[in-house]
Amino acid sequence: MNVLIQEIASSHPPDDYHSYENNLASLYSEVKNGRYKIDPSSKLWINTSTNSPVSIDTLGHMIEQGSSNHYDVLNLVLAAAGRVAGAMKNKKSHFDNQDSGHMEMLAVVMTTILFRRSDKLAK
Repeated sequence: MNVLIQEIASSHPPDDYHSYENNLASLYSEVKNGRYKIDPSSKLWINTSTNSPVSIDTLGHMIEQGSSNHYDVLNLVLAAAGRVAGAMKNKKSHFDNQDSGHMEMLAVVMTTILFRRSDKLAK
């Protein structure tokens, strides 16, 4: 965890951190078969069978599944750096002070990074 925090802190945070998350989510098989898509007007992931936005839990699952075979998940490190920079810019220097959506997604991103890297260590 400490190594990841240092890596995030030393990264150049991108302005559009969502695109880094979306790149990995788009690799999920259910996206490839058409179950989910990004709505171009709202830029939210949509469940095509219900035409409604996916939950943060579902998006987290999509990111986690899409990141399989990606042990060094640079896209997610950059997404985390962008999320942290955005929080700091909005004077939210403590994790618990973020709104719940941003707090949950930062936790999903960091957990996925740690999970994927632990996979690599186990092999």
